[in-house]
Amino acid sequence: MAYDWEKYKNFAEFILNVDGQIVDEETKIRNAVSRLFYHAFHCLENWAIKSLSYESTENNTHGSLKAHLLKCKHKDKAELYKQLRDIRGICDYDNETGADLKQLFARAKIIHDRLVGPLKNFSSLEK
Repeated sequence: MAYDWEKYKNFAEFILNVDGQIVDEETKIRNAVSRLFYHAFHCLENWAIKSLSYESTENNTHGSLKAHLLKCKHKDKAELYKQLRDIRGICDYDNETGADLKQLFARAKIIHDRLVGPLKNFSSLEK
């Protein structure tokens, strides 16, 4: 049975509601952004497999998915994906973001929803 990546989106929402005495706000936001990104990635990848003949392999990178989107003339999806990936990179790798994390999360959520909204039925390949 294929994993339903919608659970990553649900987990992102759950993380934001964890008691602030257990996990600080920065950690919650960083993790929520990361889970939103990977939810979007899997929905987009599954959609590309079913709709654009994308062949997913273990060696594929995020760049190969973006390149396939561009090759198939889906520049809008490729650009949203890149923007969300950039925000995820800040949250996952930067020791100091230099940004208001609440604003960064709000931006990530808007991009995620614009990208995934039409693809929400692709959380799992079995749907």
